[in-house]
Amino acid sequence: MATQLEIVNKVLRRLREDSVVATNATEYSELIGDFVVDAYEEVIDEHQWEALKHRVVVDIASGTSKYELTRNVTDGGNARNSDSRVCKIDSELQFISDMPQIWMFDDDTDDSYSTLYFLTPEAFKTAKNIDRDDTDVDPSYITLYTEVDTTVSPAVTRLYMELYPEPAATRVVELDFWTKTDALEVDGTTDTTNLLIPDRPVFHHALMTAYNERGEEIGEPGNLADRRYAAALAVAIDKDILTYELMDRSEWRRD
Repeated sequence: MATQLEIVNKVLRRLREDSVVATNATEYSELIGDFVVDAYEEVIDEHQWEALKHRVVVDIASGTSKYELTRNVTDGGNARNSDSRVCKIDSELQFISDMPQIWMFDDDTDDSYSTLYFLTPEAFKTAKNIDRDDTDVDPSYITLYTEVDTTVSPAVTRLYMELYPEPAATRVVELDFWTKTDALEVDGTTDTTNLLIPDRPVFHHALMTAYNERGEEIGEPGNLADRRYAAALAVAIDKDILTYELMDRSEWRRD
């Protein structure tokens, strides 16, 4: 696991440039920093990396059916403060063998979960409109949707989950998501940020871009750099899914 600054300096050394103490130390190191930021974003989008999967735990209150997943409780949301990561509006709910990874428990000591049926927002509205005032000890349906929060200025779009029927007792809901990390910056504020995904493809992508920007007169041909990046990415993805191959994680359905 490498930091943003470590990758920037690794690229600079390959370009026969001096290392820096901060990404924004020089105009050229900032340029390399931009390449690393772009590489990081592209590699993240290439695969659902296991390191970016996380669990959100929400404490359900009697009489409350709507909960925000993009902030912890102390920040005004409903994700537990103990959750190390929260959702973004483009977070992806995880499915295994067509089953959404959602569980509802009576409390933290409950060892058997209750099923919540995941519906699209449109299907959820249809189910809810049958009896909009319906309540039950255990809700049956759950949906996820984004909505603009106009209580703050400027307004912010957030991710919400909603339950139906309205819960009539306290419960605990756990959901598994895949969420991108926050974007890296080139102003020095994220220099010590550890990349949660494999750093080798990020390095080779940034180096490839730097070679293309500067030109091949510095040594390594661009096509060789491109092959190194493709190989590094393929190996990283293979390693990431290897643990789950025997369980058919990457198949549409189990055999």
